[in-house]
Amino acid sequence: MGAFMRNLIVSLVLAIFGTTAYAGEDAPLIVVELYTSEGCSSCPPADKILAKLAERDNVLALAMHVDYWDYLGWKDQFSMAKFTDRQEYYNMVLGSRYRLVTPQMFFQGQSYVAGAKPEKIETQLKKFGQQADKVLLNVEKQTGGFQISINPSDDTISIADVFVVQYEPNYVTEVKAGENRGLTLKHTNIVTSWERVGEWNGQQGWVLEQSVDEGAQTAVIVQTPDHGPILAARILR
Repeated sequence: MGAFMRNLIVSLVLAIFGTTAYAGEDAPLIVVELYTSEGCSSCPPADKILAKLAERDNVLALAMHVDYWDYLGWKDQFSMAKFTDRQEYYNMVLGSRYRLVTPQMFFQGQSYVAGAKPEKIETQLKKFGQQADKVLLNVEKQTGGFQISINPSDDTISIADVFVVQYEPNYVTEVKAGENRGLTLKHTNIVTSWERVGEWNGQQGWVLEQSVDEGAQTAVIVQTPDHGPILAARILR
């Protein structure tokens, strides 16, 4: 991607995402997963969009670095095969004509936008911003860790996966090789750990205790099995 196109996209980002949306701590969060790579020349504009989304209080914006660019001149230190697998599975479930493509954003595990397309991304945010959480999720910090509690709010949901996600809010990389050689990339909310910690069985008063890594930002995501819709998400404050 040429410098002109990169600058044009950045200008659109500032125009569309220049304002911040605010919500209370217990308000629903829109989970946005950006599948990206330091080795992909089309990804920096999408990374900039994600940085603006992360400023919104009603969005949990996460950068998922894939590994299929690592063999083309630059190995992304944050890339994980499990993120490649997650992206591929999403595309299968959602019937996308893509198998693996960067950049690509997924919204609430239910829809996607391929490429850095601010208008289409904003359309998705408006759509999901009008939806309520499908379960009642609470994440409360305690001494040495935190507690996850889930209660049903929809009788049709009886099972879900519970994930603990850790991410690095800000990081800067000077790329020495590959398609982005010579660029300094500023990253936002790079996911460093995505672990399934339990299964909610639909019961009232479901509780799970977890230890906490003080060196990372933590979020909890509740999602229907097999990469289905995300039901709720909270950031550990």
